[in-house]
Amino acid sequence: MTFSLLDALASHGKIRLVEDLRVGDFMYTLHHGDPTIGWPGCVDLALMVNDELRYEIWHCPPGNESYRILQFQPRALHTNEIFVALRDADQEKRRAMDKVEDTNAKVQKAADAAADETVSEISEHLAWAIKKDLG
Repeated sequence: MTFSLLDALASHGKIRLVEDLRVGDFMYTLHHGDPTIGWPGCVDLALMVNDELRYEIWHCPPGNESYRILQFQPRALHTNEIFVALRDADQEKRRAMDKVEDTNAKVQKAADAAADETVSEISEHLAWAIKKDLG
């Protein structure tokens, strides 16, 4: 049986899942998004509270290690600042991934061009050898 960091923290009483009706709207927005601020939502996010009574957002993807995304004071639950911060972090991640994908596409294009050039050179050599042999 394996334990995640989240399980380890919970077992030592350092953090616990927030299950409170007062945070229902916040949780709905966290999971389903808010188009008015551009937050798409993410069902893999969990609202936790640590031993200092500060709230934390954790990313808990199935089958992967959970990790803390951000920590904030309880008063922030009643504003959109958390979702704006999550949205901005998500967009930065997307921009970074777009750069990686663009670079990968350029590398693939260069590799394809090099392969085409090699095939062209081999074809020329083969044509010359056939001409020479057949005369």
